[in-house]
Amino acid sequence: MPSLIRLMAIDTTNDEEREERHARRRLVEDVLRYLSRRRVQERFDTAVVTEMSSIYERRLRALPIEELKGDEEGSRMQRDALLLEILQIERESLIQLRNEAAISDDVARTIQRDLDLLESHVHTGSARSVLARQL
Repeated sequence: MPSLIRLMAIDTTNDEEREERHARRRLVEDVLRYLSRRRVQERFDTAVVTEMSSIYERRLRALPIEELKGDEEGSRMQRDALLLEILQIERESLIQLRNEAAISDDVARTIQRDLDLLESHVHTGSARSVLARQL
């Protein structure tokens, strides 16, 4: 039976696909680390670095989520905690815009509903896929 499985490449394909996903994730993460370095940020215009970072962050979010192990689980928890803080910043900015009459109450409610939805996904563990769809 194992020789039949090898012949059909069933197990290998899964391993190769998993390996490829891991490699793609690693490449994007390495690029993001590179873009965050001070010397890169000093050599290039901030807007250009920010744009490239945004592109690679979207690519990272678009990659399938691998099974989390050990440190990766801690990273996910940190990502979720940071996302909750970011959502709070967005809420505060939204309230400020509404208070300054820069946006209507209807627009504020629409955006607030989206923020609430994303926050609920953080608590259920599906925020990453929602973020990817929003981009």
